Parts: sequence; structure tokens; C-alpha cells
Amino acid sequence: MIDSNALYVMTFPDGTQNLVLDVQRWWNGALAFHDTCRGHTIEGKITETSDGVEVTTEQGKTIKFKLVTIEAFRRKYKDIANAGDAIAEVCNTTADLWEYYRRRLREDFR
Repeated sequence: MIDSNALYVMTFPDGTQNLVLDVQRWWNGALAFHDTCRGHTIEGKITETSDGVEVTTEQGKTIKFKLVTIEAFRRKYKDIANAGDAIAEVCNTTADLWEYYRRRLREDFR
């Protein structure tokens, strides 16, 4: 099930990764989400997985969205985050991490 409160790592077919949140399935079948710059949508076949969601575009490319836990953030994803080491130090739980990013997103869009 997609959790719009969660932090996800989005992985493109070329391996590029980005941290995103506010992931939602729209009524028209698109997947919407925010990175720290702005909102985006991707259209395609949406498949929910045990740890996230995948979107397969009309061109046959699959973009994966995987839930990020505090452990995974510290181990793998802090290096793709702006100030990732500092974030890893102030967040003690996965819930703390997700709240940090939701708060940051609201501040960035003021």
C-alpha cells in the first residue's frame, strides 16, 4: 500500500536515485510525488510491491519507489541527501526521518 507520509527512494532505469515523498496514486492512473524542488507525476502501469511501488511507462521503462527506513538511510541513502550525515544524526527512528522530510518540504515550498 502506498504511504503518502513515507520517504521513498526513487530509482530510475539507469540507476540514478532521488529521495521523494508525498507519493500518491492519482485518479487518472498517474503516480504523483514531490522531491525537494517541486511536484512531479509519472504515467504508466502502477504495481504495488511489498516495500514500495513500481511504475512501468508506455516506453517499457520501470521506475521503482522503495520505502526508506532510518537504517537504510544511514547505510545507503544519506550520501544522496543534502546534509545526509547531519540528518542521520538528528533522526533516531524511521518516523523521525519521514517527519523531517515532510517538515523540510513544507519549508521549501513557502
